[in-house]
Amino acid sequence: AQRQKAAQDRARTQQALETLQTKIAQQTDAQAAKQTALEAVQAMLPRAEALKAQTVLLEQQLPQYDALEQTRTAVKTAERAVTSYERQIQKDHQQLDRLTRTISSLQTELADLTDTSAVLLDVTYRAEQESARSEALSALLQDLRQQVTLQQRWKRAQEEDLTARTRSQRDRAEYEQKNQAFLDAQAGILAQALEEGLPCPVCGAVHHPALARLAAHAPTQADVEQAQAAADRSGAEAAKKSAAAAAQKSQYDTRESVLRDRLAQHLGNAVETAEVDLLTLQDRVTALWNEAQTQVCSLADRRKGLEAQQNRRKQLEQRLPQEQAQLTQVSQHKQKAEQALAGERVHAENLQAQLRQLEAQCSFPDQAAVTRQIRAMEAEAHQIEGAIALAQTALDTAGKTLEGLRGQRIQLEALLAQTPQEDLDALAEQQRRLQAQKAALTQDSKALAVRQSRNETVR
Repeated sequence: AQRQKAAQDRARTQQALETLQTKIAQQTDAQAAKQTALEAVQAMLPRAEALKAQTVLLEQQLPQYDALEQTRTAVKTAERAVTSYERQIQKDHQQLDRLTRTISSLQTELADLTDTSAVLLDVTYRAEQESARSEALSALLQDLRQQVTLQQRWKRAQEEDLTARTRSQRDRAEYEQKNQAFLDAQAGILAQALEEGLPCPVCGAVHHPALARLAAHAPTQADVEQAQAAADRSGAEAAKKSAAAAAQKSQYDTRESVLRDRLAQHLGNAVETAEVDLLTLQDRVTALWNEAQTQVCSLADRRKGLEAQQNRRKQLEQRLPQEQAQLTQVSQHKQKAEQALAGERVHAENLQAQLRQLEAQCSFPDQAAVTRQIRAMEAEAHQIEGAIALAQTALDTAGKTLEGLRGQRIQLEALLAQTPQEDLDALAEQQRRLQAQKAALTQDSKALAVRQSRNETVR
């Protein structure tokens, strides 16, 4: 068993040594590959140095790109200023055209509008006269209407007076008739009381040869008194109506004289109201008043038109100087803008020349492009340096690994030299026989177990 174990240890050591020899060969190839890789990336070191040098040069040129950007900004500012002046000049030109047309139109309109001050004064005076005439005719028409009313009242008063006097005369005649009849009846009443031989209370006679007869329907004293009262009342009423008619006539006559003079002022010759009906005069005055009103309205419209024309003329006289002043102001503003535009164009052209010169000197379009290029070159140089460092590290690691494997090989070779040489083939044959016997026993055990299992199942 010891010999077999020693033989196995030697075999394992021999196998480990062979495996180690294979690893050493592989590691030697890997180290050579890493050395080749290191040399390849080290060959790119001049490229990294060149990139660093170019980066320094580009960084030194950055202020030049700042100037390029500033010049471009200045060019844009100048171009915007030129555009702004051009727009302003165009706007001023349009405003000048509009002002010129406006001034021409205002001048034409002003020339067509004559000065109407004198005509306006005359129309105003005539309007005032016609207005006064219309008011006078209106007052006269009102007085005529009142005079017609007075005339109607006077006629009614006359009619009432005539009626009252007729009634008074009738009542007075009735009273006198009844009174006479009553007196006549008194003789018959007295005769009835007379006796022959006795003296009459009236004449004292004692003989009464012809006695008066009593009327069949003689009025009584009450009838006489009632008739007298009625006659007195109707007489008083007649006197009252007569006085009222006289008062109405007096008021009518008083106004008639004044009214006749006022009518004469408007109707020409003196007009007798007795000869001409008041209603006819009223119609004539109404016609005159309507005519005056028409004239007042016509003159008012004429005056309104003249005032509008005069006001328009004043507006034009005030507006024309303002428009002309604005025209001068806009014209001056346009001239200044044209001068500024000329200077700004020269300035813009100079800036554009400077910009073209700077663009010719610069290899990149702008500072951002330069910065991107610098960052890209720095990244590439850093990448090359990093690759060299990584390759060097990998090579150093491979060298250390190879040295470790060689040390292990030395140890295995020393251990193999110390192990005795045995017939490994015989030991191996013996080991195979033992393994075959072990396998047969294992197979028998499995078959026995199977039969036991079947027997248990049958039972």
